[in-house]
Amino acid sequence: MSLADEIVVASESVAEYYFSDRVDTTTIYSPVDVDEFDPQIVSPATDFYDSSGSSKDPIVIGTVGNVNPIKGHEYFIRAIATIKEQFNRPVIAPIVGAKLDSREEYYEDLVDLCEELDVSDNVVFLGKRDDVPELMAAFDAFVLSSVAEACPMVVLEAMAMECPVVATRVGGVPEQITDGKDGWLVPSENPTELANAVIELLRDENESTRRAANARERVCSTFSLEHCVDRHEALYRSLV
Repeated sequence: MSLADEIVVASESVAEYYFSDRVDTTTIYSPVDVDEFDPQIVSPATDFYDSSGSSKDPIVIGTVGNVNPIKGHEYFIRAIATIKEQFNRPVIAPIVGAKLDSREEYYEDLVDLCEELDVSDNVVFLGKRDDVPELMAAFDAFVLSSVAEACPMVVLEAMAMECPVVATRVGGVPEQITDGKDGWLVPSENPTELANAVIELLRDENESTRRAANARERVCSTFSLEHCVDRHEALYRSLV
């Protein structure tokens, strides 16, 4: 702090966490390539479920994040157990993210929880994938169930894909999503509220479409690569 002419942070919440009010910071959000995450050109992935046994298209509720306790996957799984009882269609819940060697016990606990809640046929652990845009194109809803975050890129990626987002109100997430305008925000560690928001999203197609469209507009205007470059350039010029 004593050497820097300016301190740049990834979100206002990061500044509040690390610095006092006496320290001036500049927020420059990490960017999303809105050309890569473009719902108009990305084709949905379909390799993660088998619909041959049902005449009804499945509801796909996905999340993306390494299998780590901070991502709160247990709350996501508990929410899925509630959600699947509310619809007369199969529910598929892919968890996309690496299974970390250091978190093997946590992964095993999640598998046991799926069996306990009778959602082992619904929740699919896909591991690390390189086709996140295609997966998000297949999601009817994206869920972030984290108990802590800084400014998660995956939320912005889902917003760019016009995938309706339900996320926990942690870290910089409220800086990304305005509840009621471009997504749904719920308390962390609360699978009931998480499930209720997803159910609302799925039952009100017009509202979810409206918020999803607003979400992409927000990403394009505030979190795009171009906007990020402009913010950095303006910062550098102000310091020269």
